[in-house]
Amino acid sequence: MHLQAPTRRAASTSEQGAPSIVSPHEIKWEVLKRARPVLDSVHEASGPESFEAEKTALKIYLCGYFNSGTCAHKQGTQISPMRSTFTQAGGKCIKVRWGLPGQGKSGGLRLAIVVYCERRHVKICGAWKRRSDPSDAEFTEATKGA
Repeated sequence: MHLQAPTRRAASTSEQGAPSIVSPHEIKWEVLKRARPVLDSVHEASGPESFEAEKTALKIYLCGYFNSGTCAHKQGTQISPMRSTFTQAGGKCIKVRWGLPGQGKSGGLRLAIVVYCERRHVKICGAWKRRSDPSDAEFTEATKGA
């Protein structure tokens, strides 16, 4: 899974002073080595068209986190801040549940993600394909150094 998009940045507020809406093309997307094997297996299993559709949908969903105003709170059942909330570089650690077609209601991906809201940068640090959430220790290990 190669999540690279142009890193063009929009102003943080519009001319009227309203917050701007962040789109997937304004965020730098990065998949780290620990997440790549699982995401590559999902790519192989789902096929290129389905995988690209899921990847785009995930990017759009994660933009909602940036557009929430605070870039810091839980969003439904799919995005939760981790207990060890920040990395040494100032990124926010979040857990993301992402359903995959054919995996049932609770199946799919569990992702450890670090977001840098000001820099508009997302690092997918860890990925697990299973029904139960990985432990806090697994998430923390995945985000080390991100």
